[in-house]
Amino acid sequence: MLDQFQLGTGAAWGSAIIAGWSAWLSWRSSRKSKRAESEAKTQAEAALNAAERSAAAAETQAALAEKQAARTEQEVEAAEAAPWNIYTRNGKNYYLQNLTNTPKYKISLSGTAVVLASAISNATLEVLSRFEFFKKLPLSNQFDVVHGRGTVALDLKSRAADRRVFVSWYPTKDCTGDPLTQRIDF
Repeated sequence: MLDQFQLGTGAAWGSAIIAGWSAWLSWRSSRKSKRAESEAKTQAEAALNAAERSAAAAETQAALAEKQAARTEQEVEAAEAAPWNIYTRNGKNYYLQNLTNTPKYKISLSGTAVVLASAISNATLEVLSRFEFFKKLPLSNQFDVVHGRGTVALDLKSRAADRRVFVSWYPTKDCTGDPLTQRIDF
């Protein structure tokens, strides 16, 4: 059998084995490459889907934030249109309350229930100012500023036939333009 084995045949068989081994390695490498390519495509699709979902969520959040801002602006405008409340403690003392967070300037009250400072004589004011109790009472229904959520004491006639009070104010410190007005029935 050894005598039938020729030198050229051994080299051919060796080359065939090496070629087969190389083909197998190439096939195995190709399979790994295809698997890696398939995994890369899957990961890219997953990343694209995640980016699309993230973009959609961002758009939804932006739309919700815009709606909330519009709703808040409407609420502020509604509150600023009627920012005052008059309430009483024990039916004797009346208070004007700013229901908003923003200050109001040059506030004045008018109406038949409003006691005007001019109706009180200077002599009476001088006598009243000597007593601590009267120092705490308002002797005028005009105020330079009422801060946000602030309250000021009023001088109102509780037995007036017409219990409407008109509050006028400026929304800005420079008091330009026409004053705003709110009617309050107390």
